[in-house]
Parts: sequence; structure tokens; C-alpha cells
Amino acid sequence: MEPETPWASRNTLTGLVIAQLGVGMLYILLSYLRLPSLPLPLRLWLDSRNQVDTEAWICFALGVFVLGTHLIASFGVLVLWRPARTLFLVSTVATLPVTLLNGPYVASALATALDELTVLLGGLILGLLYTSPLRRQFDRPGAPQTR
Repeated sequence: MEPETPWASRNTLTGLVIAQLGVGMLYILLSYLRLPSLPLPLRLWLDSRNQVDTEAWICFALGVFVLGTHLIASFGVLVLWRPARTLFLVSTVATLPVTLLNGPYVASALATALDELTVLLGGLILGLLYTSPLRRQFDRPGAPQTR
């Protein structure tokens, strides 16, 4: 059995998940609070895109579904729920189509940095879930042990 490394400890995983959730919520909050600080032409462009049509509703519904799934997966990872690792991976990958469907967007530099930090933290979490000794916590009972 491999010794548990400091980076693969449960405390590290917990810290990364909580950090990702916190930074993600801060990103969402700042994305809306910083809109008035954008230059007038960008605000006008954003206002012109605020049309509610079928495509916008589909994108919104898909985004809410992916966000909800990611929250469930994050909390599942915190309590070492077996399906949480796969659900976390699926919800992370599912953000790509949501991003592509949204099309171009405008955000402040701070909001963009927080968004990128959220993605980086998600990658670190996935790395721990799939390559560290913690992966055994999410394996099915009776599954062959991998190195």
C-alpha cells in the first residue's frame, strides 16, 4: 500500500473543493457586480444580447443543471461518496458545451481571473481524485486495485 503523500491527503482535497466552491461563487457575484464598471460600449453590447428566446432558455437550463450537478458532486467528494468522482468529472467536462453555447461574453479582469482560478482548482481536484492514493476511496468495493 502506498503511503499517503501530503498533497493527496483528505484535508488537501477538502481545502481544494471548498476553495473552488468559494472562488466560483465569488466569480458569479463579481461578474454581475462589476458590470456597471465596464466601458459604455461594452455595456451597450451586453444589453443588446439580453434577448430571452428559446436558445437562451435552453442554455440557462443546461447551465443550472450542470451547476447543480457540480454542487452535488463537490459535496459528494467531501464525504467520499463513491459516485462523486465520476460525477465531478462529468460536471467539469459538461461546462464546455455550456460555455460554447453562451457565445462571446464580456467580464472584468478580476472576474476572468477568478474564473480561471476555478478551472485550475477543478483540475487539481481531478488530479487528486484520479491519480493519488485517495482514488481508492472512490473505487467500487471488490474492484481490482490499481497502482
